Amino acid sequence: MSILAVLLLSGMLISDLPKRQGTSMPISSRALIDAEDKEIFAEAQRWEKQRGVVVTEDFLYNWYRFKQGNTLGTPWGIADFVAALQEMPVIHIVVIPAPPRDYEVRINGKSYLATERSEYGVNPIFSLVEVEVTRKDKPPCRWKGIPERKQKISCNL
Repeated sequence: MSILAVLLLSGMLISDLPKRQGTSMPISSRALIDAEDKEIFAEAQRWEKQRGVVVTEDFLYNWYRFKQGNTLGTPWGIADFVAALQEMPVIHIVVIPAPPRDYEVRINGKSYLATERSEYGVNPIFSLVEVEVTRKDKPPCRWKGIPERKQKISCNL
């Protein structure tokens, strides 16, 4: 089982793993992470930290799925992963009023923490993305569609 599969099964964000690894991921699963997936995982962490863009589970799942189904004969490596990150559509959520960050973001049914930049990298394949932003005692803000390269969603909450 690769790290990407472990993340998918555990429901963790890349940025949350160092904080949650001891409690959320069984030791047996951590032992099964191969070297290439560790490098990809580390690159996703660097991407989140440097760019402030959350790499969503959908993106990681599809990377893993396409990597496994690669029939081109050339193995996919870290350079391919970085290229995919650079081409990844990014959803930018603008919440008005922005402070405080007490809202919840759901993308394709998965919950993500509100971040300072509120940018989330999604599945790069032309597929439907559903976004819901909620704040206590306010009606939810919803968006559904195929995201552009940089998709802005404004929510008055």
